[in-house]
Amino acid sequence: MPWKPAQLDACRRFAERHDWLVVATYHDDGISGFEDERRPAFRRMLADMVTTPRPFDVVVVWDFSRFSRSLEHSLRTMHDLKAAGVSLESTKEQTDDSPAGWLMGAVFRSRISCARCGRAYGRPKAQRTPSGRC
Repeated sequence: MPWKPAQLDACRRFAERHDWLVVATYHDDGISGFEDERRPAFRRMLADMVTTPRPFDVVVVWDFSRFSRSLEHSLRTMHDLKAAGVSLESTKEQTDDSPAGWLMGAVFRSRISCARCGRAYGRPKAQRTPSGRC
């Protein structure tokens, strides 16, 4: 799904409900969340989070699928965010920074990653399941 202004509006409303000031927006229109290396705004956000002073403490996404669609990359980036003192919040999936929250976040991201297998390649479920792959 390409970036839509309604997603940005939902993120802004979410930030307002939490009394957070929106200092920047990052979006890569038309670039898949599977292609993290090709997302200049995403890369800029990662670079910005380690600058001093750090311009933000929270990253708000409309849905975890907008953050990354690779479970491995998502978990690695979540670790980098946490190390930098930045939290990740989703307007649609609620998690927290506890071990249980990280587990739920991993479940959300694995669901996204697995959904890619069938839809992106157009293989019917009957062809995917017997081979032990999504």
